Amino acid sequence: MRYLYIRSVMFVILVLLTIACNNRINSKNTPVIAPGDLRTAIIKSLKSPFLKTDTLIVDDEWGFCGNSKPEEIPVIFDLKIDSTIYRAQLFKVTNQTIVTMKEYEAIMDTVLKYKFKGEYPESLWDTCRIGKTIASIHAEQISPTKVRLYEQYLLNDKSQSLTKEFNFTANRWIAHLMEQSDSNE
Repeated sequence: MRYLYIRSVMFVILVLLTIACNNRINSKNTPVIAPGDLRTAIIKSLKSPFLKTDTLIVDDEWGFCGNSKPEEIPVIFDLKIDSTIYRAQLFKVTNQTIVTMKEYEAIMDTVLKYKFKGEYPESLWDTCRIGKTIASIHAEQISPTKVRLYEQYLLNDKSQSLTKEFNFTANRWIAHLMEQSDSNE
């Protein structure tokens, strides 16, 4: 009887250890804590280096090669910049008109179709983005309490890249600048 009791206890301990190890390994897939607060903290941290532009074109969609292995693909945290509430927050922070890349491409397609009869002039893209900042903003979930933000801003021939890490500490999300680089093409 005692042998059966010890065997049952060992089995329970083994099951609990397996669950604990799997949770630690898969913690990237556990949803982030307070995602709305994280989105607000991210938006408040966004500062376009190009202050004299009237429009911020935001691209927050990830793109992957079809040959990517599953372990190479990050766990994406959706910024939801196309939603009304977060777009309004971003407008307050930047004081610029906010346009998503999908919306901008739809405008470009309309211009191409009606003004240029479908024939794409070489300089159309460059001409239409004069005075507009293109911001590529992506968030990667590292764990439920850590998210890495990648920002790239482009205006004409100037660009700036930033990497920030957001950590959930003392019931709030705190940003830390990890890397910054500027270039003039």
